[in-house]
Amino acid sequence: MNAPSIGAKLALAWERLLESVRTRAYFAEPKMVIMGAMGVFGTPLYYFVWTWWYPQPFESLGLRLVFSAIALPLLFVRRWPEPVRKWLPLYWYLAVIVDLPFFFAYMMLMNGLNTVWLMSHLAAVFIVLLMFDLKAAIISIASGTVLAIIAFMLTPHVEFHAEQAQLMLPVWAFVLASGGIFNVTRSIEYQSRIDGLTATAATIAHELRTPLASIRLAAMGSLKHVDAMVDGYQKARAAGLDVQPVHRSAISAIGSGSRIIQTEVNHAFVTIEMLLAAARPAESHAADILQASVIVGEAVDRYPYASPAEREKVGVSIEGDFRFRGSSPLLLNVLFNLLKNAIHHTTRFGRGDIVITVRTLADHGLVVVRDTGPGIPPALLPSIFDRFVTGAERPETGLGIGLAFCRDAIKRMGGSIDCRSELEKYTEFTIALPVLDAEAATREP
Repeated sequence: MNAPSIGAKLALAWERLLESVRTRAYFAEPKMVIMGAMGVFGTPLYYFVWTWWYPQPFESLGLRLVFSAIALPLLFVRRWPEPVRKWLPLYWYLAVIVDLPFFFAYMMLMNGLNTVWLMSHLAAVFIVLLMFDLKAAIISIASGTVLAIIAFMLTPHVEFHAEQAQLMLPVWAFVLASGGIFNVTRSIEYQSRIDGLTATAATIAHELRTPLASIRLAAMGSLKHVDAMVDGYQKARAAGLDVQPVHRSAISAIGSGSRIIQTEVNHAFVTIEMLLAAARPAESHAADILQASVIVGEAVDRYPYASPAEREKVGVSIEGDFRFRGSSPLLLNVLFNLLKNAIHHTTRFGRGDIVITVRTLADHGLVVVRDTGPGIPPALLPSIFDRFVTGAERPETGLGIGLAFCRDAIKRMGGSIDCRSELEKYTEFTIALPVLDAEAATREP
């Protein structure tokens, strides 16, 4: 497998940072109004505290009003228009950097590293550690502090006592370490909950296999004998035998009901396979050399469509085939999930086609699942891959695990998945996988 370039590694690191910011912003949105109120009203209020009650060497009401203005949009976050909401996670992240590490570090420096502002800066650092994951928090604190130092050096300021800063280094280190430990502990707790829920879902899915298989066999048996039963009934009626009359719609319902049961059971089996695949550890999925067009063709052929009309919606376009190393069951379940979502929403929308395209780039192959259905609202787009997050318009069927499973499965194969969408026009999921060169593709895994 080709080693990813430095640029690709940086791009992946940047994408993970943005993903973290989007996730935190999604869960923090209910609290943004409170944070906005604290920034808008608390920042200028403390001007009077540090001017009249406990005077500080440097205070500026104008400067505080500027930082209050930065927090002001957060007060009205629920009224942001849809075209602007896609920028909310980035604005939230920048507002936190500016109003916490930058502002408090700048005021600490301007006040000569006195005790009040040293403590205030430590409090700001700890708050950031609680708000973001460890990597994003460290980047926020470091960037805000560096910008504060630059701003301090560019403005008239009091004499700077480096010795006092050196004395505080152990305290800052302790705050960062303790905040980091708390952050990691919270992540472990969250992951433990995820693992427990996944294991429970897998257990339930496994136990449902047997009764669902029995239901499917019963439905198949009904379909197999329904024609003979109808033929016998019609002959008995024609012969004038004393047979209880059965309405034609009831006869039709026997066959259609059995077909519906069989279709729904097949859909349930797809979900069960997805749950079981998600619960298995990454190392248990054997890595084989696979061909993209073969996997896509198998997924399209094996998917349990509810009707011939559903099957006709789905098309395949091979613009450039490629080989990659990965797990066939994992990728099949990813494509099943994306097909399920696309079919569900195009059907609900009343129109739309689905096309799965395979193409190649320089060092990556792409599998693109695109539907011309209702699209995804911009406010929901940043969080669609988050686990156990659901919504009325979320492009899943309510469990909140489908797209999270897709993301995790593709990452296990060294790839990535992202989504683009425009309301009432299209939704497009792009799976990128590292391509094997000709020599690597001929070697055994």
